[in-house]
Amino acid sequence: SVGQDTTSAVNAVKGFVADFNSVLTAIDAATKADGAKENNRSGVLSGDASLRQLKATMRGLVTGSGLNLAGNFKTLSQVGFSFGAVGSAVGTTNTLQLDETRFKTALANDPSSVQAVLSAFTLTPTLQPGGTGSITGLSGTFAGGAAGKYDISDDGAGNLTAVFSPATGATSTVTNAAVLAGGSTTSLIPGVTVNVGAFQMGSHTVSVAASSESVIRLLKDFADMQAGPGGVLQKRQDTYAAISRDLAARKVALQGHIDAEMETLRKKFAAMEQAQARAQAVQSQLTQLANQLAANGKN
Repeated sequence: SVGQDTTSAVNAVKGFVADFNSVLTAIDAATKADGAKENNRSGVLSGDASLRQLKATMRGLVTGSGLNLAGNFKTLSQVGFSFGAVGSAVGTTNTLQLDETRFKTALANDPSSVQAVLSAFTLTPTLQPGGTGSITGLSGTFAGGAAGKYDISDDGAGNLTAVFSPATGATSTVTNAAVLAGGSTTSLIPGVTVNVGAFQMGSHTVSVAASSESVIRLLKDFADMQAGPGGVLQKRQDTYAAISRDLAARKVALQGHIDAEMETLRKKFAAMEQAQARAQAVQSQLTQLANQLAANGKN
């Protein structure tokens, strides 16, 4: 007999719940402001409003709806995810929870809808109006993995260059294609046929955005935008690193000024000691001379 195996699915979503809660715990530890309760120490980013907002946004995404989802489930709460039952005591709703029984029931009764709310993701490219080059339209299904935009330059001789800028802020990529007048190319945008009319020098923009997106994918996109390459957190880290380097350079320069000033003071102190020694020698000679004069006067 053949039966549905829900174990792997349950383990996967339990892993997601554990990872999600570990992120919230890390944010709480980093932004903790009441240090009196735990070894009298506050978090390293105590009071950081941006991290608190990041946490609130993550919770909002997990409890919100997916985008244009097919099927009967639109939210994770419908398949057993929650921050606790309505009316739960204060302090018991800080972590994400999974009702395994409810999840297994939903998976058994409507697996396609469960899959949609967990993993649906469709990206659709759109040729923006106002282009001045040779491109007349698009067809096909986008096969890329990220939202963003293609800035396409057309030299008017059949050579197209597309620069793709991911919405997450990650590094841009460049693709090139050669086409004939009235022809098309599938080399410029993954999975998409770019149609060309009469040659004309100019430019176009193709926007790629999600037309259907699961709750988990919305959360992933947000996480990538925050913590992925070129994301918000990396830019903050780069800014802090630049400030740190600037402070280190200023410290070195200030130490150089201090060392130079100390050297000047040491030289002045040495000169003062020498002058004092000479003054003492002169004073000693004058004392001897005065004693001699006094002795001669008595004689």
